[in-house]
Amino acid sequence: MLKSTIFGGCLTFLVMFGAESGPSKSKTQTTSSIPVTTQRNPISLQDELAKFTADQPAARTMQRNNRVVRVYGPAFAHGGTAVASAQSFIDNHARMLGAESADLKPIGPFADQHNIQPIMYDAATGTYKFTGVYYSQVRDNVPVFRSRLTLLSRNVEGAPVVLASSDLRDLGNFSVAAAPQNINAVNLAHNNIQAEMPGLTEFDAARQVIYAGVDDVSVTPVLAYEFVASGINPATGLPDKWLIVANAANGAVLYKEPLILDFTDVSGNVSGMATTGTAADTCNPEAITPLPYTQVSIGATTVYGDANGNFTIPNAGTTSVSVNSTLRGHYFRVFNQNSANASLTQSVTPPGPVNFIHNSANTSEFNRAEVNAYLQANIVRDFALAANPSYPTLPGMTEFPLNVNINLTCNAYYDPISVSLNFYVAGGGCTNTANSTVVHHEFGHHLVQAAGSGQSGYGEGMGDCMAVCINDISCLGQGFQSCASCLRTADNTIQYPYNNSDPHETGRLLSGCIWSTRNALLAAYPSTYRQILGSLTVNSILLHTGTSIDPSITVDFLTLDDDNGDITDGTPHYTQIEAGFGAHNMHAPALAPIKFIYPNGRPDLVNPSGGPTLQVQVAALSGSPSPGTAQLHLNTGSGYITIPMTQTSTNNYEVAFPATTCGGIISYYVSAQAVGGQTVNSPGNAPTTAFTAVSATAAGPVAFADNFQTDMGWTVVNSGATAGLWQRGVPAGDGTRGDPTVDGDHSGSCYLTGNGAGDTDVDGGTTTLVSPTMDATIGQPILEYYRWYSNGAGADPHNDTFVVQISSNNGSSWTTLETVGPTGSEVDGGWFHKTFALAQVPGFALTNQFKVRFSASDLGSGSVVEAAVDGVNLNTYSCTPAVPGDVNGDGFVNIDDLTAVILAWGSCSGCPADLNHDGQVNIDDLTAVILGWT
Repeated sequence: MLKSTIFGGCLTFLVMFGAESGPSKSKTQTTSSIPVTTQRNPISLQDELAKFTADQPAARTMQRNNRVVRVYGPAFAHGGTAVASAQSFIDNHARMLGAESADLKPIGPFADQHNIQPIMYDAATGTYKFTGVYYSQVRDNVPVFRSRLTLLSRNVEGAPVVLASSDLRDLGNFSVAAAPQNINAVNLAHNNIQAEMPGLTEFDAARQVIYAGVDDVSVTPVLAYEFVASGINPATGLPDKWLIVANAANGAVLYKEPLILDFTDVSGNVSGMATTGTAADTCNPEAITPLPYTQVSIGATTVYGDANGNFTIPNAGTTSVSVNSTLRGHYFRVFNQNSANASLTQSVTPPGPVNFIHNSANTSEFNRAEVNAYLQANIVRDFALAANPSYPTLPGMTEFPLNVNINLTCNAYYDPISVSLNFYVAGGGCTNTANSTVVHHEFGHHLVQAAGSGQSGYGEGMGDCMAVCINDISCLGQGFQSCASCLRTADNTIQYPYNNSDPHETGRLLSGCIWSTRNALLAAYPSTYRQILGSLTVNSILLHTGTSIDPSITVDFLTLDDDNGDITDGTPHYTQIEAGFGAHNMHAPALAPIKFIYPNGRPDLVNPSGGPTLQVQVAALSGSPSPGTAQLHLNTGSGYITIPMTQTSTNNYEVAFPATTCGGIISYYVSAQAVGGQTVNSPGNAPTTAFTAVSATAAGPVAFADNFQTDMGWTVVNSGATAGLWQRGVPAGDGTRGDPTVDGDHSGSCYLTGNGAGDTDVDGGTTTLVSPTMDATIGQPILEYYRWYSNGAGADPHNDTFVVQISSNNGSSWTTLETVGPTGSEVDGGWFHKTFALAQVPGFALTNQFKVRFSASDLGSGSVVEAAVDGVNLNTYSCTPAVPGDVNGDGFVNIDDLTAVILAWGSCSGCPADLNHDGQVNIDDLTAVILGWT
């Protein structure tokens, strides 16, 4: 049976739970055995875009054919983990991508359906730069054909989401139960496809899908069947295999795609005891090269060689034994379709050594093809794993079939159903196709397939890109027919858009972009350009969806290259990527005019007495910075104030944080002007998003922490509520009525109102969750928690509130901390992380009888109200005054501090010896030490 993971409706995204209106609900519930079609509010792209822009004004979107296909730019979602961050984005903005939250499931496009994928491996640290989270779009448990979304988060604190790659489909009110179906539809489809292509005589088992279009083609969704048809093309006598999607109502063919993914007019070379150089076997001589990972055996004892072909077989005794070697390795196995598989046997007296040379005579095309295919297949696999050791299917791959010397000519192909590479014998004016760039190209198709993307022009182009990156050549197919020419070249000037009837020709657009980028990287980074290009190219496959080649690929490359979560301020290799892709009209998004650099980082704590000094560099991007315009914008709870920064040299600034109230939460951002007057902020969407710090000298102990994995003494008080009462557990909702599908801090459990799918929301009044008693007298306390609230569905939407209150007297009286709703941007579901400095709450006393409570209500006419709470922590901070003149912070002023001042004498902005934070260590600081000493 055709597996859904091969071609199915896979959405590489995150969890999805969108902000949508659920069905109207009254207080009296009725049931019926008749299927009811859920009425969903029509999705307005412009309305959803406006909502997203209001929430994330600095983020950018890329649209094609009235669909959002990429979201990128400054990070547009955060959370404790990659899943939490992506969940936050989906909860609030999935409808902008055309999908309903209830239609998204955590199923990846890979063979084993995993939906969390490490991306961009750093060999120096052994870590990954990104995590991709993938989801599938379904409706009524039927997958949507090739609908996929990828959400990419950086593996740094807060797991910021920096890219959404979407191919979701707006299904409207489509219902599987209401869709026309014919019990003979599959047979009718077989007849229809055979009438068009009579050579297709074998049909795999069909599976049901929803077809709503592919790539840039959108159609009204219909119920359909997906299957594979195989046979022999009567016109060519060659194997033929097609993916078919047919209407479930009448068997009409809706979509067909060839699955014999061939190389046709491309050739290459091998090395080893095989062809050297970069051309086919008839063009260059052979040389002995180690064959990696091959199987070697003594009787039933079998081992595999290492990457250099070295092996050791356990054996007892010194009696002569027979040792056998075949071109059957740990990862690949050669099947010679023309003659017996290569097998060499030697007798040896332990400990040997014994050495094998396959194709030692080098007199047979067939033996040479075995060696070439085996060697080059291992080379391309190792190349991909070097770029991403967790690439789907590759780490666990064993004995991948390499069928060589098939008795046909002028072709090679990848078969995604049998999962094999297939190569033809010489003839018809063509050489044997089992050589290097052909093998690299065909395995490139497997990389595309394993990543869950479509093939066609993209697959052909990416196959060529593998050959380009591995061999560092633009000439593809040299020697396929003539040693004097290439059949395809990546050194081209093809411009986007480019859609040729031949997908191999269309693919030249992508290989051209890669070759042009290679040339730009070579000029700038001559020692590392191949590693940079290879890593970006391999990992970009994991972000692609569909079969198109368009500028969204440019955004993918830039996002993978980025190092600060914002591609709009440039990336380490932005100039080279723009030069390469831009040369083919696949331009990179325009940069902001200027960017901000923090050479000493940004503080988590600021001193209540003032300081530290923040240093900022303003650099040119698409424009130039206007000198003397940098400002610090600071909010300690009463609104932002603006503090001009001191320019120490052209476009280099510093500013000392002013004195602030101990224990307070400080928000801040930096701005500067570009030449021409445009003001640019850092972060880019400030003040909607700002940097934060705590006014304190040190972080203290955590007074209370509850991730709700155990019962720590919370109580539930109900005031009229008859349903949807607070309970602790792993979220069991399905997201259809505003309830969460995952907890907030992703430890597993949380507290939520009515834990279950369907009608489990609050009814009839108020339900309140009350904390155990905490001690808020330790240092300066800061309360943090995750909360979820949805009130936008039912008969009375957006009229209820969610109230958070705190008490200093064990619950005898309460002070309102925040009220969520009845309207606003945080009342349609989604986890939001909140932080409050208790010392800043007007009139609130800090005692050891502190409590917090969360109240969700359904008052008035019936509405759908869902709430949840997670990750409640009471953190503490200390504000011990520093000893005046104590440079080294040891609590004493002595000769050590005097020496530190003398050694740091002069310009020394931000250093400890600058006691008055004026950017200079001078007589004023020396005087401070002397006065402190006395």
